[in-house]
Amino acid sequence: MNTRRKISADPLFPIMQEKGLDTCPEGLSARLTEMTVRSYKRNYSAMYKKEEWPGKIILAILLLLNGWMLYVLGHLHPVLIAGIVAFAISTFVLIRLNKSMQS
Repeated sequence: MNTRRKISADPLFPIMQEKGLDTCPEGLSARLTEMTVRSYKRNYSAMYKKEEWPGKIILAILLLLNGWMLYVLGHLHPVLIAGIVAFAISTFVLIRLNKSMQS
């Protein structure tokens, strides 16, 4: 009697009754877990991508202003600033190319 109550409380029980199944097929739990995790990751990554661009833009502006202030104060040579900016841009481009080739 206790097992009957447990089975009827299962939300998948009505679907299983429609299909004429008494027990769950093997691997169903693993597949449902995998699908749930994949759906969560997809939804979370889409939400996160929307929020990360303003932060990147603000960070880039702050870094450029800091480099400019160091140049104005005479602590950095302009060639060094140009090299750092070129390195940052090329690193960003390579990361984007790597991500696009993986997907």
